Amino acid sequence: MKFSLLVIAFLFVTGMVTSQEIELDTLIQNNSQIIILKNSKKKDIRKNPDGEVFNNTSFNIKIKYENKNLKIRIPGNYYFSDKKESYMTPRVLLDSKDKKLYVFLWEKDEHERDYGMTGYLIEYSIDTKKFTKEVVFTRSNMGWYSYLTKSVNNELFLSHFSYSGRFNMLSIRQSNNIWKNLRIERMKNTDAKDRYLKHRQNYNNNLKK
Repeated sequence: MKFSLLVIAFLFVTGMVTSQEIELDTLIQNNSQIIILKNSKKKDIRKNPDGEVFNNTSFNIKIKYENKNLKIRIPGNYYFSDKKESYMTPRVLLDSKDKKLYVFLWEKDEHERDYGMTGYLIEYSIDTKKFTKEVVFTRSNMGWYSYLTKSVNNELFLSHFSYSGRFNMLSIRQSNNIWKNLRIERMKNTDAKDRYLKHRQNYNNNLKK
């Protein structure tokens, strides 16, 4: 009996260790605080050829919006990088005018022989509480150091970096919700990282003024 209880306790603790929600990042957008959380299954992984680990991960996003506390569970699970840097988290854009939340995230595909990734754009309506999910790219090593923006015409853009060929990438959401991925110019990964961090800092500082 005592042995059985020890086994149950071990399994319970192991489950907590291998799957625990942690805070990834905190942002300020449109006077709203956004907190990104993840819950990873440490034993369910995929890998890149260089050994980088991608855990089976689910995401929750907390938003303090118009005096309300929202917690949004992103549908599905994704094999996401285990790195803890802020630029490795899902990219989020809150449009307070349209009352929509946009989330870009990517995941490692099932092949460990290459660096193929699939990128998704998930749109959430705060009013209707409905989600839509679109594929931005497939089987490509891009989506790194990314951020979302909108034009004055309400067009949605994703700026990011491709390790394949070292390109500055711009993905455009077209009117039919099909994404077009454009290679803009050659770029170093260090420059892509610096660009992302500068965008993040400037965007948050402007919103706080």
